[in-house]
Amino acid sequence: MKKLAAIILSAIMCISLASCGSKDDIPEIGLLQLMEHPALTATRLGIIQALEDNGYIDGETVKLDIQVASNDQSILGTVADRFVGNDVDLIIAIATPSTQAVAGKTSTIPILGSAITNFEFAGLVDSNSAPGRNISGVSDLTPIASQLDLIFKFVPNAQVIGFAYNSAEDNSRYQIGVAKEYVESLGLTWREVTVATSNDVAQAITD
Repeated sequence: MKKLAAIILSAIMCISLASCGSKDDIPEIGLLQLMEHPALTATRLGIIQALEDNGYIDGETVKLDIQVASNDQSILGTVADRFVGNDVDLIIAIATPSTQAVAGKTSTIPILGSAITNFEFAGLVDSNSAPGRNISGVSDLTPIASQLDLIFKFVPNAQVIGFAYNSAEDNSRYQIGVAKEYVESLGLTWREVTVATSNDVAQAITD
């Protein structure tokens, strides 16, 4: 979060320096969150708090247009169009689908993404090391190998590792790919089941 906050603040400073200097000409930021979810909401609140801590108060020194899309693709598209139509100075997108939605609408407004595992895998940038587009942000990739090592610590004789994941979600597919590679490098095998929602997990792993 500290890294994302630093990027956001740097972007705002650049926008402020480029402004005409009018008293009423304060930066406008469009913030798009995929849906209400503890991790995503915590990200949004952390961003707002970081802005406030650095003097960027909504309605005073910055304008925030905060939208939550209820995990609805049509709402994502509508909000993205709104931000572009209002010519906001900066777009902050929380979660991969949110970032993909706004990325498809503008190639000029700076976009900062968060809660994204791999920007390149999600088709958001040319490469993670050299984005080549108007998109930047931070990755939430976890230490997958270390997490899997915990399995072997508690179950040292494990031979087959099971994975349950959402195959329609870019972050999930990327992480499962990394996990499979690591398991195979240890000479072990894996099995997988895919789910559409968290409600499907219990049934999927018992079938």
